Amino acid sequence: MPIIISNLRVIICDEETPKLLTFVATVKKLAKDEDRAFTTQFPVRGREALLLICEFQRQQCGMFFEKRTYNVELQGKTGIGIGS
Repeated sequence: MPIIISNLRVIICDEETPKLLTFVATVKKLAKDEDRAFTTQFPVRGREALLLICEFQRQQCGMFFEKRTYNVELQGKTGIGIGS
């Protein structure tokens, strides 16, 4: 039975105030807009791996990325899908 993944988000943990990045789209190739699809829930079937390139966007929070290592946490909701 597939597990349904929804409401993905990334939290940047190593800031004074943790910053939230919201899931906005998926793409087939990194840094390309071709085959871009807006965010939606997606299934992960049992005993299978899923390769998905997700695009996240920061909210208006005055944060700018620098070239360095960031500690992040990926969060999402899971549910059980019906059918296979």
